[in-house]
Amino acid sequence: MVFDRNTENLDAAVAVSINQANALYDRYAGDLAREKALTDLLDAYSEAISRTQERMRTLGVVAACARCDSQPSGSCCFKGVEGWYEPEILLINRLMNVSIPRRPEAEGQCLFLGERGCRLKARHSFCVNFLCPTLREALGPSGTADLLAVAGRELLLGLETETFMRRWLRQRKERE
Repeated sequence: MVFDRNTENLDAAVAVSINQANALYDRYAGDLAREKALTDLLDAYSEAISRTQERMRTLGVVAACARCDSQPSGSCCFKGVEGWYEPEILLINRLMNVSIPRRPEAEGQCLFLGERGCRLKARHSFCVNFLCPTLREALGPSGTADLLAVAGRELLLGLETETFMRRWLRQRKERE
């Protein structure tokens, strides 16, 4: 996780994480695809991601975030968020057939932010769980609780998938 405010250092650190994820994918994708426990986790995680995204659309969160992002004050998808992404979560994205972007679509925003939201499928917990005060107010207590309950399943499966991935990679490196 990178918290350096220096943009050059951040960009370099993010590039290292992306390169590591791509190298891990190139080296282990075939072996990982044969891990039934992982493929089951990836399927369940992908389904939970889809449910969260659908609930965000239904509740108007996607539209509200798009409006906020177009304002001069910016959004929660600020430059620097990409520094929170470690190689393992980027590898999970690769295993979900997501290409990891290397260039931002908008200056001053997270590298992974695209025209229609995040260009990653598996996202950092902050990116899934954060609801700004304006959004919380618009959703109200029941809408907020509803969304966070659905997002909670995504967060749980994301943690389980990342934990599996880290353990698998550690064991693989110990054997090599």
